[in-house]
Amino acid sequence: KSTTLMQNNLAQMNAALGMTGKAAKQMGAAAKKAGDDVEVGAKKAKASSSMLHDLRAAYAVAAIGIWQFIDRTVAAQQASDRMRNSLLAGTGDMRIVGEELAFIRSESNRLGFDLATTGVQYGKLTAASKDTGVSLQTVRATFTAVTEAATALGLSSEDTTGALNAIGQMMTKGTVQAEELRGQLGDRGPGAVQAMSRALGVSNAEMMVMLEQGKVITADVLPRFAEELGKIGGAGVEAGMTSFN
Repeated sequence: KSTTLMQNNLAQMNAALGMTGKAAKQMGAAAKKAGDDVEVGAKKAKASSSMLHDLRAAYAVAAIGIWQFIDRTVAAQQASDRMRNSLLAGTGDMRIVGEELAFIRSESNRLGFDLATTGVQYGKLTAASKDTGVSLQTVRATFTAVTEAATALGLSSEDTTGALNAIGQMMTKGTVQAEELRGQLGDRGPGAVQAMSRALGVSNAEMMVMLEQGKVITADVLPRFAEELGKIGGAGVEAGMTSFN
């Protein structure tokens, strides 16, 4: 009887131990699943954080691009306004202003110069020519000759603007002076001094004497100078277009 009781007790203990082991296994599996869930959650959180960072970076880049576009648009509008105002000051006629704006845009497309810099100089040239005896046709021819030569020679936008500014000073003063011809125009545009002497039909030395005496009248010499300067561009314009500006 006692043996039977002991056997029953042992059976109950074994059953209890079996249940305990099973429960332990279940608890271990549950713990592993919880750990896996935590790891997955951490990975998702990291991925979300990375995605948020990327989105913020993308928005920042987009914002910078938008502001740069706005700045370029405003700068282009300001340049257009300066051209229009200068042309109106030089011509006093909105109809002519429209024609000259069309001309300068056409030249910009043909030669590849920047309207915001070189283009504005055309408006200044037109304004400088007022009441000087220099016709609008001569202003056009001179501007084209300078920009074509600049394209052929691969001059920078800064040098082209400086050359056009020198022409404008010649118009304003009414006479060509050595300062503008040699110090500004000649330094920026190789061949400009020789083109002026050919336009006058004299040697460089004779021209320098005439400049010192104030005998070179801008309105008289500019059409011939534009013609001579245009020869510098010639066939080199197409080859130099990619170098200009």
